[in-house]
Amino acid sequence: MSIIGIGKVFSSAKPLSLGISASCMIFRPLITLSNKDLSPETKKYTASREFFTEFFGLINTYTLVSAIEKFTPKILAKKLFNVDLTKQLGETIKKAGWDQLPIAQQKIKAIMGLSSFIGVAASASVITPLLNNLVLGKFIDKIAGKGKTEDVKPQTTPNLFKSFGETGKI
Repeated sequence: MSIIGIGKVFSSAKPLSLGISASCMIFRPLITLSNKDLSPETKKYTASREFFTEFFGLINTYTLVSAIEKFTPKILAKKLFNVDLTKQLGETIKKAGWDQLPIAQQKIKAIMGLSSFIGVAASASVITPLLNNLVLGKFIDKIAGKGKTEDVKPQTTPNLFKSFGETGKI
């Protein structure tokens, strides 16, 4: 598969990722809050953490991917095709159908799609989890009024294997 074909496949990575993050931001906390096996304090903490994890992911994905989508095609278009990718030319390439563009511009459009996908993948798999680990626990503890995360006692999860006997084997 050529770079043009790969670019066609990944050209809608950012909107899809933002939609998934937005729906997870709404529904994951609701599912946690509806769990009757958890204590009210655990529900609040877990639902808050899930909401803010997705919220940070949404913001991070939008800003990081927008930056990558803006700068990567400009740099690669200049280096590979000696084309100065202005804002107007970039918008024209984005809006045009694949078959309406010359081969060089199809490759630039493919680079735009791939940069979007790479940005989404980097944001979702590396940047957002790192930021969440560094910031989120402290942030939630502040709004929850807790001093340190060591003060939170972990609660055991219900035994999901009760029906399979004590060993948990099927």
